[in-house]
Amino acid sequence: MKKNVLIFCVLLPLLLYGQSRTIQGNVIDQKGNTLAYANVYLEGSLDGSTTDQDGNFSFTTKKTGTYTLVCNYMGFEDYRTKIQIKKNRANFIEIILIEKPLKSETVMVTASAFTSGEEEGVTLTPLEVVTTPGAAADIFWAIKSYPGVQQVDEGAGLFVRGGDVSETAVILDGAYLNHPYRYESPNGGFFGTITPFLLKGTYFSSGGYGAEYGNALSGALIMESMDMPVRDNYNIGVGLAALSGALAKIIIPNKFSITMSGNYSDTETMFNLNNNRQKFSRFPKAYDININTIYKYSSRGSLKLFLFREVDEIGIEVKNPEHGGYYEGDSKNSLINLKWKYLLNSSLLLQGNLAFSKFQNNQCLNVLDLETDESQHQLRISAEYNFQGNFKIKSGFEAFNTNVGLKGKVPVDYSDLNPSAPSNKVSLDYLSRRGSAFIQSEVSFNNDLQIVPGIRTEYESNLGKVIFDPRISLTYKLKENLNLTLAAGKYHQFPKPYYYDSYVGNPKLGSMNASHYIAGLIYQKENTILRLEGYYKDYTDLVLEDKLDNYSNKGHGCAKGFDLFLKHSYGILNGRISYSYLVARRHWMDAPKISSPDFDITHNLNTVLQATLSGHFQIGLAYRVSTGKPYTSGEFLYNDSRVPDYQKLDLNASYLYRFFDGNLTIFYIGIANLLGRDNIFDYYYSPDHQKRDAVKSSMLRSVYFGVSFTF
Repeated sequence: MKKNVLIFCVLLPLLLYGQSRTIQGNVIDQKGNTLAYANVYLEGSLDGSTTDQDGNFSFTTKKTGTYTLVCNYMGFEDYRTKIQIKKNRANFIEIILIEKPLKSETVMVTASAFTSGEEEGVTLTPLEVVTTPGAAADIFWAIKSYPGVQQVDEGAGLFVRGGDVSETAVILDGAYLNHPYRYESPNGGFFGTITPFLLKGTYFSSGGYGAEYGNALSGALIMESMDMPVRDNYNIGVGLAALSGALAKIIIPNKFSITMSGNYSDTETMFNLNNNRQKFSRFPKAYDININTIYKYSSRGSLKLFLFREVDEIGIEVKNPEHGGYYEGDSKNSLINLKWKYLLNSSLLLQGNLAFSKFQNNQCLNVLDLETDESQHQLRISAEYNFQGNFKIKSGFEAFNTNVGLKGKVPVDYSDLNPSAPSNKVSLDYLSRRGSAFIQSEVSFNNDLQIVPGIRTEYESNLGKVIFDPRISLTYKLKENLNLTLAAGKYHQFPKPYYYDSYVGNPKLGSMNASHYIAGLIYQKENTILRLEGYYKDYTDLVLEDKLDNYSNKGHGCAKGFDLFLKHSYGILNGRISYSYLVARRHWMDAPKISSPDFDITHNLNTVLQATLSGHFQIGLAYRVSTGKPYTSGEFLYNDSRVPDYQKLDLNASYLYRFFDGNLTIFYIGIANLLGRDNIFDYYYSPDHQKRDAVKSSMLRSVYFGVSFTF
């Protein structure tokens, strides 16, 4: 029976999908000047785009009928117009904006079940990532200002609703990124590897996501790379710690284009200028290059090839009362992804991608000396069919071939990194083959009720059995502008390859599992968005240390809480507040009993306020306060205490200027931790717990500035 269901899910994509329609146009002011980076979207949906340097925009939608097209731009009045979207017909709209103090919604937060029939989420454009105070122009840091993400340490890791950073999937153009962070250290990565200007949009789900995505217990971050440019353009960026350059070249108009960019960062000057308190043997350095080519081989089909290569290094002091030491790490991260899209007929669209990723990493800290070599091949094919009426269906399958090599030595006790501490040798050649299939439908009833059922199946070669994850979401319109959302589903994730080592791990480990239950209310009207959402997550089969087998699947836990989000625009002001309450308990890893994990952060409050003082100048403030991280204060205790509350105030400002036609220059400056709060993230204890050192912020206050020049 299970085999028949799997075969059915795999073959169904060959039968299904819906037509996309193109909406395009340009945006100018009353004097005829083009406006770059204006937001254009269909109101109440996730469909939209931003204008390029010539003010042109283009995006696709599966919607038909009458919708409101909205355009926002700093210093100009919001533009709204009704448009008719019809099958087999492209829409071209010329938008003329009237200069006025800002009244815009630059960030759109919705329940996707209400708009596209999928999961709850937040959309971010590249410009919104750059202008979020304290985000350092990083996607992961920008997302951390939204509800459901806990502030655990000084890194960029996404700890979502009581889940570990490893439990959020990161996906680019359909390809899963197993190592999405740069400057990886024992505490995780400091920044994301993918810069926002490589992307046309970012989508984040904090739970209850649909059957299309898998192998993640908590959330999903889905990113889409840039589409074909409408004209040739070049960009040069200079910052306190980075240099960047990019070009977009149209080889054959509307048929073939190539976009290339490169970034180099060296943080030594930045750390020295900001009175860094952290000692480095090697200041963090990195460079990345990428190539994005798009070929439209017919009016119905296109190919997109995305190539990415990133190299970084870091040597940072790790303090400990018993011993000092420097963590030395260097990484190489590569991705090759070929994405294919073909419109078979007016109702059926086929998509797929073939990807190869490779990650190499060396880590050394006293007794720890480990080399990692990981590669993954991925094939994905999906199809969507739009039936006449209010019924859509999407299905597909994925295949993964993952090979991980580990060699070196690790401490017997992970908390003891003393050079003389006992260690175990590691020599792992781990091979995993996974096959996944999914099917998901979207049924609407008179625009008041929408139900999205789906199921995902997966087979893993080492486990040797098929896993079924059913999921469902529902949206009901209570009254105008107010919707009730419900979601439930089962999710699974396989442990990291290291845990399958025959000597220090357990080759017989199975998948970890979680069940999500979510209920929420969403109110959206004009310049106001209000979302309240409660959730409960039940964890089973978590990895737990075992005296006989090293590790077992006997762990368990739960997470519960609620998220509150409010966004409102008034005149020149645009603000948002997000608050999360969380109670997380786990008996997993080295925990001796059910207790708070390191990422059990009870209260998280984020406030962001931005003001546009003219059509060109914007200033923003962001304030975050959160409960301190749990830590172990005694020899026979476990996470019984908490460090002091975390507080941080960030300021940024940007100024847009045109030196000549076709040019857009952005000057920016940011001050992180403006009040100089000395935050503590953890304590390092000696083995007898008689001595301790605090892990504090690297800098009490830091300044960053730069300029981006596009022509």
